[in-house]
Amino acid sequence: MKKIFLFLFLLCNLLSVNAGELQRILASDTSTPTPDGCTKVVFVKGTTCSAIPSMIIKNASGETFELVAKDSNGAPYMYFIPNGKYTVVSMSNVKRCNTAKGELKNGDSFDVPSVGYFTLESKFETPVVEYAKSYGPYSMHYEQAIPSGYSKIIVDSSKDYINGVVSLKRLSDGNLYRILGSATYYQQWYYFIPKGDYQVVSVGSDYKTKINGFTAYQGFKVTFLDSGSVAFSK
Repeated sequence: MKKIFLFLFLLCNLLSVNAGELQRILASDTSTPTPDGCTKVVFVKGTTCSAIPSMIIKNASGETFELVAKDSNGAPYMYFIPNGKYTVVSMSNVKRCNTAKGELKNGDSFDVPSVGYFTLESKFETPVVEYAKSYGPYSMHYEQAIPSGYSKIIVDSSKDYINGVVSLKRLSDGNLYRILGSATYYQQWYYFIPKGDYQVVSVGSDYKTKINGFTAYQGFKVTFLDSGSVAFSK
């Protein structure tokens, strides 16, 4: 019995170092002190499009961290990153990532504090999934035929054009899908994602999100048949 408890204790410790969370503030925040051994690094999104870029990085111990940009309105996010060497594991909605040491791509390594900053040009991209793909976003002015087996998800960003984001996991296969709001031009647009049961993996906290008319939160479950809706509001 003691051996079993020891194994579980070691397993929990092993899992706990695989993913971490970085403290995040707005760049306009001048009162929050920088923790010892860390560097305050800005993670700023350009204005190329309304897609929200993000990045997964890994330190020398194998611990991973996610950096997510803020929309282009107002001050960008800054992260307190422990000093050391890191590797870019993956990027999402990123066309180009520039730093004080030059452009970064998937698999590249960099050092903190010498990286200085992250400036990202964003792009829309479909999630990397096995076999299944999402399509969109499409303007409401263009009526696209719904692919077989897919659901049409209408996204309403409200009159405030909230560039919201919600990540969904399809329960039948574990594939991830990200639904984005529009920051400019279109209050509504739509996506096609496979029909099925989904669970919310993550949702923004700076705005309200409803899915099929219900308030969405992490762990919220929803079923998409022929159609569905996502609405972002203040």
